Amino acid sequence: MTTNQFKGQPGGDPSRMPPEVEVRYSCQNCGKAGTKKTRSPKKFTPPAFCGTACKTAGEYTPYARESVRKRLGKELPEFHLVGTGMFRSICKYETLIQLAEKNPHHVERYRTKCIQCGKYSNHYRSSLNFGSKRSYVCTAACGNSNKAGLPLGVSCLHPTKLRFDTEAEAEVAVQNANNDLVAEGEEKMVAYHCQCGAWHFGHLSKALAGNAMIEARSELITILENLLKA
Repeated sequence: MTTNQFKGQPGGDPSRMPPEVEVRYSCQNCGKAGTKKTRSPKKFTPPAFCGTACKTAGEYTPYARESVRKRLGKELPEFHLVGTGMFRSICKYETLIQLAEKNPHHVERYRTKCIQCGKYSNHYRSSLNFGSKRSYVCTAACGNSNKAGLPLGVSCLHPTKLRFDTEAEAEVAVQNANNDLVAEGEEKMVAYHCQCGAWHFGHLSKALAGNAMIEARSELITILENLLKA
């Protein structure tokens, strides 16, 4: 029997609609799980990444991991411990190494004075890309410190973190943070003395992962420098 009861209603007769099904998926970069309800699970294409950061990282992390694995015989830390910037930096030097392997003149080395700490350092860029910008900070720490408005001469690895003048103050703060923010069974945060002279607190695993990334990048820079000397 034909009826106009549901005429004009989105989806038509509710009794004839397929049931909603919960589809599970995970981020291809960080592994974070997600769910989505849909009435057409066979036609549903789950998102590859959980957000913009992981989508951007997905373009860099496989390339960076393969580079370090091939050239250094090492494995890089998990993405969630270090973030996108370090992986992007690894990719930059791998690309420059490949250019220098073809022709050392394809890579330009220049020296500048850091606008934050005042030290001179070497930088590298493709001589084939005339639109590439020169860098005027010696490290990411100096760049981030400059953006954060820290005093000249002060270079901090994490300029947006809370700063404490003494270890005692940092220990009190980290204890309160662990009590209030860290659930049972999760990794506790620890206080540490930063290169900027202040005390911060954070996860030890992230600090170790960051050091591993910096070490790998330094080794790639050494490979690049040796190619440019050849």
